[in-house]
Amino acid sequence: MSPRVRSVASTNGVGSRDDELTKRRRKEILLGACEVFDQRGYANTRMADIAGHLRIGQGTVYRYFAGKPELMDEIVQHTIRRMLNAMREDAPASAVSLAEFTRQISDVAVRLLDVAADEPVLIRVLLREAPAAKPESVQQLSGGLAAVTANYLNQGVQQGFLRTDLDTGVVADAMVGVLIPAMGRVLRGELDRSARHLHAHTIGELITHGVAENDFGAT
Repeated sequence: MSPRVRSVASTNGVGSRDDELTKRRRKEILLGACEVFDQRGYANTRMADIAGHLRIGQGTVYRYFAGKPELMDEIVQHTIRRMLNAMREDAPASAVSLAEFTRQISDVAVRLLDVAADEPVLIRVLLREAPAAKPESVQQLSGGLAAVTANYLNQGVQQGFLRTDLDTGVVADAMVGVLIPAMGRVLRGELDRSARHLHAHTIGELITHGVAENDFGAT
């Protein structure tokens, strides 16, 4: 390898390591800030509180984030991505029967409620603290969840499982309107895993009995 090639390879390696370190440190600060927002509330939290919680200098926090608004924005985006990725694990076009499609809808709801159970701090901050600090987060959350849900419903219409005259946007909004309060119940410890599955099954049954194409409807 020529000296120039070795130099470029070495530089690229250093850059890659620096990028990974930056990503890791940003994530550490992000999750630490989320814990402090959850404990103290967004309005009562100072950047110094976040630094103290993480046992790092306040200047280090400012090196990666300009202030609390940027931190909250990152928390909102990170949490919504986490929820949407969980919802998208199944391909909606893969269902071959109404029963399988209904199971997919139920599984989407289960995975979403499981995120609330597995990562309660993130979800609490998103639902309780973010709306006051970042009012548009409410629309970002409900809009993102509704868009993924509508995609499943549109596939159900195309495959003949759901009525062709179905307004999938309205039904998706209604389903999200059921799921978000259910996440709050998970956070309060009111829905254990079996209760979450029952809740999700009920949503699936709503699709089967409420908006299924007649030829596929349950008897």
